[in-house]
Amino acid sequence: MRELVRGQESNCRHPVLELLTIAPGPPESIAAGLPPDISQGQLVDALRVEYQVLDVSTPEKRVTPVQVFPPVAGDWALVDLRPCPDGDRQSKGRYVARYRPGDTEPEGAHEVSWRWKLAETTAEQHSVAPFDVLADARDAVGSGYCSLADLRAEGVSETDASRERLVSLVAMATRYIEEVTERFFAPRFLTFRLDGKDSPDLLLSEPVIAIDEVRIVSPWIVGGVWYPGAINVYNRHLSMGLLKPDDRDDPRISLVRIAVPPSMRPGFISDLIFPRGTQNVEVKGVFGYSDPDGSTTGGLPRLIREVCKRLVVRELPRLRDVDAREDAQKRYRLTQERTRDQLYTLETLRLHGAFTGDPEIDNLLVMFKRPSDLGAA
Repeated sequence: MRELVRGQESNCRHPVLELLTIAPGPPESIAAGLPPDISQGQLVDALRVEYQVLDVSTPEKRVTPVQVFPPVAGDWALVDLRPCPDGDRQSKGRYVARYRPGDTEPEGAHEVSWRWKLAETTAEQHSVAPFDVLADARDAVGSGYCSLADLRAEGVSETDASRERLVSLVAMATRYIEEVTERFFAPRFLTFRLDGKDSPDLLLSEPVIAIDEVRIVSPWIVGGVWYPGAINVYNRHLSMGLLKPDDRDDPRISLVRIAVPPSMRPGFISDLIFPRGTQNVEVKGVFGYSDPDGSTTGGLPRLIREVCKRLVVRELPRLRDVDAREDAQKRYRLTQERTRDQLYTLETLRLHGAFTGDPEIDNLLVMFKRPSDLGAA
């Protein structure tokens, strides 16, 4: 969850409001006048980046967002393209918006609206990413997959659970979701060392959001960085909104056969394959299972947020409150209840779902389970 507490700033050290500028696919990249060594799905520096912060914390504001930064409606704040800490550029294609919500900033849902150009001849691109403004740092769930506001909206009161307990339960539910599905659902900047197979295809272990660099790791090759235009990135769920086939279930990059200048072909890399070896291909980029939502990185799947809420509610009763805990975790088996005589009947114990046993939770979790053959060694 993207969250900013009042008085807390999004900046290079705390990049809550972040934009990735990613090269579009052909023919858009060609028409845009981008250099020929840039392929779709790769991080690329922008010529200009601007942003606005909008308040959408009420139903009325969702229809008509209220601009809170810059303070003059219609103005755009300019991102300083110099590297951090003097500027706002974290690395290639990664920029942060500097914004600090004031003491009177309304709590709740906000958006950061971005616009940028990759080159003078390119079309202007746009993206919107949600985040929440909090009044109290104790409400922050960090990388959790649901927020305290989500739980309060579902009727979880202070009497049911304190802030501190809810934050702990959200963290536990988030960890459980990742362990069961063997995936993570927020962008992470990672570097993988993978085995080349003498093939133009390289299977990855996580869905691709964007690629920064691909390098051959070998004592016989100096540098070993692949010519960027030779890399095809499979992230069509973001670049094209294509979910059938879904690249998140078959994450990979591949090499395409193009004319590569001799100066860019060190050693046998010109064969356009990933040479066979053990952990000899280094892939650096942004990864994670996200849903297309109009932003460059995608957003948290709504069904994962729903699972997180259900898992937290299931764990609200404390361990010593046996009756309440049993009711929360076994109610799905209830077939008959007679309150006056305090009689209730549960159906025969059997496995309803593969994980918790609760079909309402497990039927959602199984949708996001990593396929058994997904990943690379």
